[in-house]
Amino acid sequence: MSPVKCAVCVVVVALLWTGILAAEDVQVPCSFQDSCVLPCTFKPAAGVIIHWIQQRTDNIQVHSFYDNEDQLDYQDQRYLNRTSLYKDQISGGNASLQLTAVTFQDQGRYKCYIGTNQGNQETFIQLEVQAPVGKIDIQQVGNTTTCSSKGIYPQPVLTWSTDPPHNLTKQKPTVQQDQELFSISSSLVTSLNVNKTAFSCTVTAGKSRRTATLSQQATVSEVNTDVSIPCRGSTSDLTGFRLTWSFNHRETILMHNFTETPSKVQIQEPWRQLVQNMSESGSLELQASSLQREGIYTCELSDAKQTHISNTFLKFETKQVTGEPGYLVPVIITVIVLALASLVIFIIMTKCKGKPSGGAGESTRGVGVPLSHVGNGNRRDQRLSTEENSPY
Repeated sequence: MSPVKCAVCVVVVALLWTGILAAEDVQVPCSFQDSCVLPCTFKPAAGVIIHWIQQRTDNIQVHSFYDNEDQLDYQDQRYLNRTSLYKDQISGGNASLQLTAVTFQDQGRYKCYIGTNQGNQETFIQLEVQAPVGKIDIQQVGNTTTCSSKGIYPQPVLTWSTDPPHNLTKQKPTVQQDQELFSISSSLVTSLNVNKTAFSCTVTAGKSRRTATLSQQATVSEVNTDVSIPCRGSTSDLTGFRLTWSFNHRETILMHNFTETPSKVQIQEPWRQLVQNMSESGSLELQASSLQREGIYTCELSDAKQTHISNTFLKFETKQVTGEPGYLVPVIITVIVLALASLVIFIIMTKCKGKPSGGAGESTRGVGVPLSHVGNGNRRDQRLSTEENSPY
């Protein structure tokens, strides 16, 4: 072998030993505070030595195993009681490390060193710790719609959209950080007809992305009739979704987890007597009842990537139907009472006008009255006096 080829071989071996030309790092994503497995396998052989090291300017001892047992005397305190190997699988070539309660300080590059009677090997793992976007709160008060989310890592980005599309003036998102976790919030003011517009808010952080959509409507129902409230934004296939109906944003009506098989509807008290059914599309059906619950009914439909929130303001009214006897009876009774009252008043006033008072009758007797009437009256008075004086 020529001196040049020999020198090249030496350089290649040295680079492989330092890991520069080693295979590409294995990317492992892990959620904040979750458990995570860093994979590492080798060809089974005797005399196994395992060293897990976090590579930094000062390499940190994470976990060691040799002489058929854990060797943790030199383990860094940050990993105390948080690391373990699958000891029953080491003889089969599994040196994977389980790391619990993962923090953001844990992210970075890890080296898995394996030494056996057959030789040595190194595997490199790139651990990425993140707090994915979870629940998004989206609500509307007046003409202001607000979207917010918290407990996120890395720093998130928030965007707005509407259906149908509109040009809106959007507030610049506010981002805050508390103990390494980020929160984000944004609002927009609009004069749009909210009953015909759906507002969507999307929060993105690294590879994590989630969208929340809010739509609102108002509906009027007749008293003592069945009511069907649609869950707007729902898809034809609800498999993998979780559905929650609530009243006035604080009282849960029912929950239905379509991720479970078989799925069951859990109806809360006192709604058991009011909920008649829930359709396959998620619509809530309330049966006719004397207990009319006016207010805001919220349908929240969510899966791992999206949330649909639909608010429906339900109002009950008594429908006025012209010509229906049940509604004309009070009117007819009122008209009859007023007519009778008018007739009685008219009769009383007529009698009062035609009846002479006592003093006026005596002063006019013999004045302007025929004498025959006066004479007849005197004879009648005399006859009455005679009859009163008669002993019979």
